[in-house]
Amino acid sequence: MDPAFAETVADVVGLYLDPPGGAVVLSVDERTQVQALDRTQPVLPAAFAATERRTHDYVRHGTTHLFAAPNIATGEVLGGCRPNRNGANFLTFLKKAVKPHARKETHIVPDTLSTHTTPD
Repeated sequence: MDPAFAETVADVVGLYLDPPGGAVVLSVDERTQVQALDRTQPVLPAAFAATERRTHDYVRHGTTHLFAAPNIATGEVLGGCRPNRNGANFLTFLKKAVKPHARKETHIVPDTLSTHTTPD
């Protein structure tokens, strides 16, 4: 365990609760290998005294990696999908997330995924 864990948590929570000078705080997260699935048959609609019904089987259309950056103050979420989760794709997403706030002080709070420690 990180010896500075408690201090880091206090810093992040303090940033979320009271950003300096009205700065923008984006909490960046990723969901890796999200499966793109589709049912083999259409969903049967709900009927009187019965819920909708779905088939048990599906077709897999590959995977994608979801990046999301919620704005802590407004709740607005910027999201994007990329074919993989390398440092270049992460950096591209960060630039897109920060662009609307170009004239404001912006703080990025990333998760601890390995792509965040690349030279990019």
